[in-house]
Amino acid sequence: MRAIGLLSAALCLLGAGCEKVMQNMYDQPRYKPFAASTLFADGASARTPPEGTEPFSEGPFAGPSSG
Repeated sequence: MRAIGLLSAALCLLGAGCEKVMQNMYDQPRYKPFAASTLFADGASARTPPEGTEPFSEGPFAGPSSG
């Protein structure tokens, strides 16, 4: 019984460590919308969509994520 407790505690500690390792995914460098940048020649940090384009999405994950 004690071995099972130690094993489950060790697995919990290992699982908790994984989130810290993957934190770099959340801390990626990024620009705020409409921020100035040296990325493009005109000083913008993002490209504007071509004229006449409309946003489109479909599928099970296309809805808003905020519910």
